[in-house]
Amino acid sequence: MDYQQVRKAAFTVTGIRKVTPDGGVLWDIIKSDGSKARLEALSGKVCDIGLCFGFDAAVGNDYLAGVEGVSLEGFTCYAYPATTFLLFDVKGKISDGVLSKAWESVKKKGLPTGHTPSALPTLERYRVWSEAADQCHVEIMIPLA
Repeated sequence: MDYQQVRKAAFTVTGIRKVTPDGGVLWDIIKSDGSKARLEALSGKVCDIGLCFGFDAAVGNDYLAGVEGVSLEGFTCYAYPATTFLLFDVKGKISDGVLSKAWESVKKKGLPTGHTPSALPTLERYRVWSEAADQCHVEIMIPLA
């Protein structure tokens, strides 16, 4: 899988954080309960970022869905320090499980030689996610130590 190394200045992500069986469940919740639309209206930005803080075998995935660059009362805010990420560009059909397959590949193969993950949460940026067109373009960004 192709990747590139990118350096980002310090930034914040603000959104809704919950522990669910997987990150996709949180997206379904915030779409159906209106909190995604509320976050977008208040921030003036598209809610297109997911942060994965980790998994617990008994409970699930500690995940935050949100927007970059704003802080809003009533929402969870996470501040990244200046960070170098490995960015994996994932494109394909949602029905083919392209995102799950990309994560499986990263977990199975590990990071490329010479790269060590940090303790910061991983980031997914959803550039395109169209269930109607069965297409996605997601950037998986793994912070490096």
